[in-house]
Amino acid sequence: MSAGSSHNCANGWSGLSTRPRPSGFTLAEERALIGSARAEWAQALRLGEQLLRLPNPVGNAAAARDMERFDAHIDRAVSALDMTHDYFHQVIDRNRAQARAARTRVLWVTFAAFVAAVAASLFAGVVLARSVTDPVDTLRQGAARLAEGKLSHRMDIHRHDELGELAAAFNAMAGQLEADQAALEAFATHDGLTGFYNHRTFYVLLGDELARAQRFQRPLSLLLLDIDHFKRVNDTHGHLAGDAVLRGLGELLGREARAVDRVCRYGGEEITVILPESDFEAAVRFAERLRAAVEAQPFDANSEPIRMTVSIGVATWPVHAASAEALAAAADAAMYAAKRGGRNRVVRYELAFAQPASPG
Repeated sequence: MSAGSSHNCANGWSGLSTRPRPSGFTLAEERALIGSARAEWAQALRLGEQLLRLPNPVGNAAAARDMERFDAHIDRAVSALDMTHDYFHQVIDRNRAQARAARTRVLWVTFAAFVAAVAASLFAGVVLARSVTDPVDTLRQGAARLAEGKLSHRMDIHRHDELGELAAAFNAMAGQLEADQAALEAFATHDGLTGFYNHRTFYVLLGDELARAQRFQRPLSLLLLDIDHFKRVNDTHGHLAGDAVLRGLGELLGREARAVDRVCRYGGEEITVILPESDFEAAVRFAERLRAAVEAQPFDANSEPIRMTVSIGVATWPVHAASAEALAAAADAAMYAAKRGGRNRVVRYELAFAQPASPG
């Protein structure tokens, strides 16, 4: 933890700056410690949600200060639980010492009384350890895991007291943070209009699939689709109609693609489909099926059905490229060849293809 967060910790909860002697605790102090830990969790939850909602926290001084405050709240909650944990261990130790003293005194009375005192002492120690020390230790360990970033961790404590309330608050906070993190991850990796993976994630997925194909020596194909005359849709019917066409094409591709395929919005009206375990001929057949399905389906543009076509380029590893970037370039070259050849067609990549400028 930084020096700033340590300073906030001292100012925000001076009662934890010097650990009190556990033997001096009272019931009210125990409740106060647990209540303080619960309050610190609540503060950490609010700060965590604020940080996760920031669009670009990197280099943000306010976000850095909030992160230090978040760490300080976590540390103070862990410290409170540690103090409570230590206190209950002291209670157990005192009970055991008293049991040993009682055993010595009862030894002079009768052996039977001695045995009963030992049995009662051991039973009381086990019950006390399981009912108090174990839940406190669970809370402390859970707090440490959350501080490490393990947001999926939950505490399995079912009690109708302050410890149970603290565990419920912890689980609620961790669940909210986990959900927010998942939402942020989906926002960062998917296109908001079509729901497909975005351009940046496309290259990550293509690199992963290519590495797997190279390892097992299996084919990997790539389709690059471009909607023909898409600019006319925007110019004639408006950009909302263009968005509707993209969504409709996305739904069609979602129906046609396999579960293992990866559909990505490459940019504008261009869409890629990564086809693991598909050789060149299988990829060409799939591309032709997609082309025919698009041609046959009317797309809704402001309640007016319009017909669209696509030009598709097909390339395959290892026949046409040795890297992810080269494979994408090969599919792109084949797609532009389809454009030059009259659109609404599937073109296989050939080594003789040049890299022409966009036909518009």
